[in-house]
Amino acid sequence: MYARRMMNFLIISFLSILLTSCLAKQIINQNGFIQTITVDKTNTPDIYRMGIMFPDPEKGSTQNALSLSIEAENLPKALDHFQLKTRYSLVIGQLRNIIISRELAESVGVNKIIQTLLYNPKFPLTSRIMIHNGKASDYLKLKEDLTDYHLANLLRKMQNQYKTGTNTLFNFVRNELEPGVDPILLQTHIEEGSVGIEGALLFKKDKPISMIDEQEFQYLLMLRNKKMNVNLNISKAFLPTNQPFAVNNATSKKEIRILQVKPIPKIEIYFSIIGPLVSPINDITDHSREITSDMIERSVEHGLNQFMRKVQASGTDPIGIGHIVRNRMSFEEWDEDTWREMFQKADIRCIVQYTLENEI
Repeated sequence: MYARRMMNFLIISFLSILLTSCLAKQIINQNGFIQTITVDKTNTPDIYRMGIMFPDPEKGSTQNALSLSIEAENLPKALDHFQLKTRYSLVIGQLRNIIISRELAESVGVNKIIQTLLYNPKFPLTSRIMIHNGKASDYLKLKEDLTDYHLANLLRKMQNQYKTGTNTLFNFVRNELEPGVDPILLQTHIEEGSVGIEGALLFKKDKPISMIDEQEFQYLLMLRNKKMNVNLNISKAFLPTNQPFAVNNATSKKEIRILQVKPIPKIEIYFSIIGPLVSPINDITDHSREITSDMIERSVEHGLNQFMRKVQASGTDPIGIGHIVRNRMSFEEWDEDTWREMFQKADIRCIVQYTLENEI
């Protein structure tokens, strides 16, 4: 009798597990996990063209992405429409990319777009947010899901290389709310069906005001982070040869010293860089041995200081110097608008100490 009861119990348990796994599989196959949202401007105020992209649940391939777009005033209303257009239940918890057209970001600001999207409580703050130099909906027309696959891998590679993350929704909101530091976002582009990064945008509050290129972006990261990996091309103007040289896979450490706050801030930013000096040319010329650490230091200092002047002229502080200066002031003294004027006039000098890690 006991053996029969035990056998019945095992059979019932097995059937329960089997039915549960089948139900779970059925539920997963009915869900469309949205991985990309695009937002564009329309001719109607406070109405946006929103697009979504998600892999086909039945095919499960990055080359079988499904996409839809609709004009709506916020994401919940757009999702209601999307739900009626597809037989799948759309889930937003797997969102990876938010792509906003630059035209829209400049006209209404990123904060308003974020508010338009964030009514959904399952919206992940780790989503990557990017600005596209064109219509964001162009990503929905790609034959392959380059938005989620190629672009995601590209950003992950940049983050692994520089050991820093700058492009998540959380980072943007945090920097925009924190007094004394302005946010930055990467700008994407599509060329011949390929997705790429063409630079980074500097923001004043939540609106983009200027763009910096790839080399300048590395200077920006050096100024924003206490420690990071760098790859720096050395200007030929500071070398005794026309042979190209670079400091590759080096470690850069930063220290900011506030020498004076009023009436004009005086600040020195020290960089300690340790790494190898390399050349893409195999043949080593006689001039190669004449390259000194002083030449490398002057080249990097020139690039950093030149970039610093450009940032100051823009009136935005993506480096976060204001955050440090604010701690030297009383609560009554600090004013963000006043700081922008002080920052533009500030005497800021970058000083570099380079240590050669190995011989050429």
